[in-house]
Amino acid sequence: MGRESKGTRQRNVMRLISQPGPDSKASFTSFVHDGRPAPAARDYDARPVPDSPSEWTVRQYIREKKEQRFPSAGGQHRCFSGLDAVCGMKDDLPERPTVVLIIEDDRQVRRLAREVLEEAGFVVEEACDGREGVVQFGRVRPDVVLLDVILPYMNGMTVCRVLREMPGGERVPVVMMTALGDSDAVREAFDAGATFFLPKPINVSTLPEHLTYLVRSSRVLQELHESETQNRALLNAIPDMMLHICREGTILDFRAGNGCAYAAFGGNLRGRTIADLLPSGAAAQFMAQVGHALATGTMMVCEYELEGPGGLNTHEARIVANGTGTVLAIVRDVTERRQSEEMIRYLAHHDSLTGLPNRIFFGEMLELVLSRARRDGKQVAILFVDLDDFKLINDTLGHAAGDHLLREAAQRLKGCVRSSDYVASGAESGLCGTIARFGGDEFILSLGNLDSVDDVVAVTQRIISEFSREFRIDGHEIFVSVSIGISMYPDDAEDTGSLVRNADMAMFAAKEEGGPSFRFFTRGMNEAAQQRLSIELSLRKALERGEIFVHYQPKVDLSCGEITGFEALARWHHPELGLIPPDTFIPLAEKNGLIVRIGEWVLRAACAQARTWIDEGFSDLCMAINLSSHQFTSGNLTSMVKEVLDETELPPSCLEFEITEGILMERTEKTMRILSELRDMGVRISIDDFGTGYSSLGYLKRFPVNTVKIDRSFVREIDSPHEDAAIIKAIIAVARNLNLQVVAEGVESHRQTEFLLAHGCNEAQGFLFGKPVHPDEASLMLRAGRWRDAPARALARGR
Repeated sequence: MGRESKGTRQRNVMRLISQPGPDSKASFTSFVHDGRPAPAARDYDARPVPDSPSEWTVRQYIREKKEQRFPSAGGQHRCFSGLDAVCGMKDDLPERPTVVLIIEDDRQVRRLAREVLEEAGFVVEEACDGREGVVQFGRVRPDVVLLDVILPYMNGMTVCRVLREMPGGERVPVVMMTALGDSDAVREAFDAGATFFLPKPINVSTLPEHLTYLVRSSRVLQELHESETQNRALLNAIPDMMLHICREGTILDFRAGNGCAYAAFGGNLRGRTIADLLPSGAAAQFMAQVGHALATGTMMVCEYELEGPGGLNTHEARIVANGTGTVLAIVRDVTERRQSEEMIRYLAHHDSLTGLPNRIFFGEMLELVLSRARRDGKQVAILFVDLDDFKLINDTLGHAAGDHLLREAAQRLKGCVRSSDYVASGAESGLCGTIARFGGDEFILSLGNLDSVDDVVAVTQRIISEFSREFRIDGHEIFVSVSIGISMYPDDAEDTGSLVRNADMAMFAAKEEGGPSFRFFTRGMNEAAQQRLSIELSLRKALERGEIFVHYQPKVDLSCGEITGFEALARWHHPELGLIPPDTFIPLAEKNGLIVRIGEWVLRAACAQARTWIDEGFSDLCMAINLSSHQFTSGNLTSMVKEVLDETELPPSCLEFEITEGILMERTEKTMRILSELRDMGVRISIDDFGTGYSSLGYLKRFPVNTVKIDRSFVREIDSPHEDAAIIKAIIAVARNLNLQVVAEGVESHRQTEFLLAHGCNEAQGFLFGKPVHPDEASLMLRAGRWRDAPARALARGR
């Protein structure tokens, strides 16, 4: 069969459709190949249907035309969808087929339409009257409806109205089919809710195309409706006010949001102008931004304040041109946001405990002070203030009391500085300084607009005098002194960092003198600080390099002069600086945590040496080792001690730990547990420097203590007319009543020895009996048997 044009094919199909019905004797042999009889039609609706050669001829005709355009592969017909009728064959088929409901009382029309649509890939459902059509619509939920106007039981107009009232029926395309050609029928069909109108007889060859485009348009409209619904819900959820404004400032339309800020206009802003809504200055600024938005096409932001029920409220307007010579302004109340930003900014620049500026803000403000001093040729002083022994208060009374003390200290510092010396943050005129909390128990002040150093000294003396008064905190009277370091601009440095660093060094120099005191920065302090840094860095490698060693100072039994043991003391020989004093490197080791490693090394070395002396026959020897608070709280002290004792095979009774009174007072429960574990192992405990700290008699009974060591400061003043001698007598008496051994340290004269012996002191150590010496020299002392200069009566008592 030769290829036909689309128009010819449509005309041929129309000729077939317009042929008489089944009773007609007209011949259709021109469309039947080789005069073959028409095959029996499939029974789609299970109702008897008269044989219709016209139906078979049309089906065969459409099939042959498709086969000519799209030959099947391997004898298999390709699948068509509803879109294939429009666009030709598609490789990517739709996810679901289009469902068509045909409501038509003429079976021939239904069967013909079904065949054409199914060949095009549609799924077809049928109904023969109006009532059945309504039921089928509710059951299958079609994508499109072919609806005849004249139907039994319920005409098509009524059916269309009913479908539009049904759930989901308001947007389903309804195509009305009728032979009625008058305009009134067409108008009535559209009034009933029809989407499209097809006159009978129907050109079925173009029916798939019509339905496909209708369904596509319906789905696009549905998506548009859903999008509009979502956008409307989104707009309703936005609390912002929206204004549609013309170039002149008149409000063309508005949406109030979650509340209209312009209640004075009754909530209706349409027709009002920006000048009616805002104060003159804010209105001018707003309109200027409107002009910029229209001229540049970019979003502009305007911020203004309006009086509200709770005071001034800050509003932010984002103005965007919409391409029609007008703008859309989105107005939001940003009062809470601005308040939050101000709070964040305040917290970022102020100390939350004292309310003073913090270190960051101080640096920024000091730059302003220095800038003004450079311009005016004035001096600036930096005062670095540290509270002495603050850690002691924190540890004994708790952190809450420590925080209370810091707040009180901040108030006193502010009270000490005159308003001409101190200007709070934010002042624009007369700014000459600030005061800040630098961190921990440290405060820092800047004093500007100075004419001489005398002004600095006056402020410093006021601070020291104010801190000489007691603090009353939680029912306690507390005395806290201060150490103050001072650096001067431009003499000591010209930049912020150097000035603060120099004042810090001067503060440490004042602290070494003992508070309360103050020191001005000198160049020598910088050199000393550099040396301390060099020592600290070298200390980290001293153990690996073998620069740490142990010296031993003897302890002597005052009753007979015999050496009863040694105290192991760490020493450091620096390859360049020589012997570093213990009071220099031990605090550094405690500060950076190296004291734990050094302490363990000293413990192993001292225990090994004690084992050596025991093997030489000195079985009653006791080795005393100082224990720092860092070692005591490291978490593995008892296990490490047990390991060392096992390795060296040293009897636990030959080991004594010397701890300070401060360790006993820190973490009492944990202290008791560790001391009990050491006591259970057989290790002895001695309280070092007794009398200089808490000197509590209660913990002498509570803790498993064996020995009390009287601090050298009391022993040194035995010969002076002070009450130190009475204190020593009291300590000895209390210790003996509690069955504790008493050891006096720092003994340097025979008179001190005789005093201690006369009042019942058991043992002593000091330069009088021997300095800390190398293990070889200590061995010579042991072999000598006793202290060679022991008092005669002590020797006699020993015999």
